[in-house]
Amino acid sequence: IVIFAWILEEARAGRTRRLWLLPPLTALWTNLHGGFFAGILLIGCYAAGEILAWLVERDRRAAQAALVRSKPYLWTALGAAAATLINPYGLKLHAHVWNFLSGSFHLRYIDEYQSTGFQNNLAQWYEPLLLLGVAAAGWCLWRRRFAQAIIVAGWLHLALYSVRNLPIYLVLAAPLVAAMLAELLVFAGRAPLAAWIGKTI
Repeated sequence: IVIFAWILEEARAGRTRRLWLLPPLTALWTNLHGGFFAGILLIGCYAAGEILAWLVERDRRAAQAALVRSKPYLWTALGAAAATLINPYGLKLHAHVWNFLSGSFHLRYIDEYQSTGFQNNLAQWYEPLLLLGVAAAGWCLWRRRFAQAIIVAGWLHLALYSVRNLPIYLVLAAPLVAAMLAELLVFAGRAPLAAWIGKTI
């Protein structure tokens, strides 16, 4: 997830050449762990973010530019999806993963597939980032960083739905929350709030 997020952020900054690494990395991921579809979802979030920018952008040139930016992500997602077929079982692996995740037995009785709980000692560490993630999603929308808003909101939902997704959410949300807080600190430093407080005291 970290490698995928890094390459995708590099692509968002205009350095798209590393996107070609994602399909072969997906093939490797497919043969190592059943959560390989998370990488494809992450690529899809970036494509969806550019498509959303294309839909809401009023300036035609900017909208067209957003549509153009979505194409490398779409092609990469298709390539990554095709790369998942490079495994000893072919499509049977996908069917197995689907049946496993959609089976009510596993979702009902295995702890890591249960909803995230807050009545434990670890909640004090991840609960603040869950709350800050909501603010970060709004901040990303305000900054028109649609892909990041989709990522934070989407994985927040998945983290609350199943505790298994919580570590992925924390990895993806932490940099965005940090960026939001850093911008907030810069804004607070420039605002006349500090001087106003000093005068009242």
